[in-house]
Amino acid sequence: MMVVPTAVRRAARRRLIACLLAVSALAPAAPIGAQTCPGDCDGSGVVGVEEVVRAVAIALGTLPVAACPAADRNGDGAVTIDDLIAAAGSVLNGCPATPTATATPTTSRTATASPTATDTHTPFPTDTATSTPTATPTASRTATPTDTPPPTATDSPTPTETGTATATPLPDAATLLLRVRPAGADDAALQLSGVRLDGPAAAGRAVAYGPVALTVTAEDADPVEQRLPDGLAPGTWLHHIGVAAGSAAYAQHQRTLVVADPAAPAIVEWRLFRSLLTVTRDDDAGDGVCDESCTLRDAVDASATAPPPALIRFAADRLADGEGRVRIRVDRNPPLRLRAPGTMIDGRDAAGHPSPLDGFAERFYPTTITLVAENANPDPKPGLACPCQESNGGVLRVQAEGVRLEGLAIVRQLAAEGSICCGDQDLVDFDAGSRGGAVATCLLDGGGRAISSAQVAQGETHAPTGKDCVEARNTGATADDPIVVADSELRYCHDRGVKSKLGALRLERNWIHHNLRGGVFALSPTAGTTGTGVIEAVGNLIEGSGRNCPSGDPRACGPAQAITRTQASELSAQGNRTALVTEGNVVRGGVLQGLYFQGRSAGAINGDYVCGISNGSGAGIGILVKQATPMPPVPCLSEGDCEDDGICLDGVCVDDTGGAPEVSARGVTTVWNGDSGVRLNGYRSADFGSEGDAGGNAFTNNGFTEAGTARLKRNFVNALVDTAVLAAARGNQWQHCYPSSGASADACSATAISRNDTNNSNTGAPDRVDASDAEPHASTAAPVIDAVTPSRAAAGEPVRIVGRGFDAISGHAGGSRDCRALASGNGCAPLRGTCVEVLADGQWVEVADVLGVTPTHLVVRSPITCAAPTELRVRRRALDGAEVVSAPVPFCRN
Repeated sequence: MMVVPTAVRRAARRRLIACLLAVSALAPAAPIGAQTCPGDCDGSGVVGVEEVVRAVAIALGTLPVAACPAADRNGDGAVTIDDLIAAAGSVLNGCPATPTATATPTTSRTATASPTATDTHTPFPTDTATSTPTATPTASRTATPTDTPPPTATDSPTPTETGTATATPLPDAATLLLRVRPAGADDAALQLSGVRLDGPAAAGRAVAYGPVALTVTAEDADPVEQRLPDGLAPGTWLHHIGVAAGSAAYAQHQRTLVVADPAAPAIVEWRLFRSLLTVTRDDDAGDGVCDESCTLRDAVDASATAPPPALIRFAADRLADGEGRVRIRVDRNPPLRLRAPGTMIDGRDAAGHPSPLDGFAERFYPTTITLVAENANPDPKPGLACPCQESNGGVLRVQAEGVRLEGLAIVRQLAAEGSICCGDQDLVDFDAGSRGGAVATCLLDGGGRAISSAQVAQGETHAPTGKDCVEARNTGATADDPIVVADSELRYCHDRGVKSKLGALRLERNWIHHNLRGGVFALSPTAGTTGTGVIEAVGNLIEGSGRNCPSGDPRACGPAQAITRTQASELSAQGNRTALVTEGNVVRGGVLQGLYFQGRSAGAINGDYVCGISNGSGAGIGILVKQATPMPPVPCLSEGDCEDDGICLDGVCVDDTGGAPEVSARGVTTVWNGDSGVRLNGYRSADFGSEGDAGGNAFTNNGFTEAGTARLKRNFVNALVDTAVLAAARGNQWQHCYPSSGASADACSATAISRNDTNNSNTGAPDRVDASDAEPHASTAAPVIDAVTPSRAAAGEPVRIVGRGFDAISGHAGGSRDCRALASGNGCAPLRGTCVEVLADGQWVEVADVLGVTPTHLVVRSPITCAAPTELRVRRRALDGAEVVSAPVPFCRN
């Protein structure tokens, strides 16, 4: 007998159930009457996946109905799609104990009026089997008949199964607000529906809704909203929209977390499109026309002349393999130019994968676009020279406003190491006019997993050309309308993960790792220009730059895999006034610098955790601020000529800022970095805390030999050329706050800090680093929480806690210098370091993992999947062992 591996069985189960869910959510849901449990072939009261497989076989005609009479609910001698949907529902929700009535609330289709139904549900203490109630709202304004089916999705989904913990019991049912943004023209008939995938016991609440019929007219300029009143079971939901607008008919799908929050509904938002372009071929040899035969290049070209905005999707029924994956290969020279405003390329399937609720390693990407270099193996073109020009297998170039790439895996196939051309081999480029563009829930893989050098074949003698995963150049984007990269994984890029030249780019909640020449790079493209590149990075995990990863497992990629010609800072800025603005990032495991500011670049860094930057030989700096040469004089005729360089005096711009630093740090921790936590080099200082404006930073355990022996005075080093400059570092936490004897919980020893944490030569009157007004990390004052983001989370999802008084020192004492094992030093039982807990089921539950600890920011993984409002708190120890606890704050809110 052949034994089927567990992973294969689970994958088959996921594909089957996802397909049934996708169909069920696009069809009217019906209440189950008094009957045997649908799909319970053996009468056990529990339906397993094998029994659903048997029901499918009956429906396909390969088994008789007698093989599972319970699959034929009405006894007509056939198993229909409705029967299969019911059987799948039995797997997910259990067999019905007692039939319950279908919930039928009514709502109003306006953005202002939201009639509600009285909630009659009571909290439930235990998980009990129920029927499958469905919320079926009736819209008060609609021209779409409720019996008109939406367009059928053609995807072949393969969802990812993840286990979650939930907070129970639930005090309330959930409310949902459906929001649709019109396309600006054409009437559209919509049907919206949804089905719950997992969560706590439904307890009589609806686990499906719809179809909700709506219309959007050409006159609608504002979003159209439909509120479903209380009655939905909270949990992870899969939502669908079916659209018929003119000649375009399509369906889209997404997953969200719905919380039973009585103060606010969960919101599901959709965009509408006027044109649909469907990719039906997986090659790149199209004819320039997107008809029944349509390549991705055909669709991209056709979008330029189609009525905007256009949606580009993939015909999974024709292209998907047995795993439910569509694999597109682009191997012609020219880039693919997205030139129509508002275009979206949507790679998600009917099960809503990839889902931002899943961890990066657990995501399933149903659509992969492989960009193949001309000379890439295994079939390089013969006699091909390496051109330093835009070439080499197509780059997705965004050249219009509001273009969005959603749910795609985009992969670069490089040539063999040593023959990689210096031509442009980026993955996604945002060009002039592309402001408001976005990459969301994507996987970008630059193909450099096993490359040991970032050097290209022709060296540095030719014009530079990129091999970044994302490059934004001259986009025209602003802080109010930036390029956005969110919820995405960017890995193994031959150059940087993200590069920005002239324009604003925002990074949110990404995993950027193992990129050969650095993670994030803000750059001035032209000498002498100012304010040319601004990158704002919030809540990202950025790690492993300058290390290759042949195994493909980031956990196995250590110091021994540092590549040559790295230039690999995790985040860096170069150029006059080029800026990094950061908040709450975890930066770890690189080889050169965590954050690097070159020249007169600027930075406002807040709440970042910078850990383990080391090449294994004592090098590696947490934060480096460096200007190699003094700023040259700038000639001027008027004040306007000087711009940011000061005032015009005797024909030369003179700095009038009094030497004020252009880099400031607040709430940052640097720890376990090989050379130093902070180093100021050359001609630039920085502000790590000044009088009246405490830094709130922490510096600890930086500087160690290859054997792991600690070195003194490596937490903060002022190596400026002007030895008279006193670096500002007031109001921070320090490793040596408390002396070896006579310590007081609420006071630091200025002498111990000056002698052991800085390179001051005179501890009585510091001459290099002003570390006064230090913050005792184990004081008797309770920590304070100001905000928690996101306000709701799935189990394992990173959560940022902003506040003050967190202990960023004790949790690192005596540690193994492993930045991925912070929970060993920051836990709740016993209490050590800084402990974070969530109230679940009436008990405080310790967080699942700790990613970063600073005096003002904590980054942890949620131990629960939010289902109802609860609370979160922080605990730590005072120096004498007493416990201090923050006031609980709300968590799990819509």
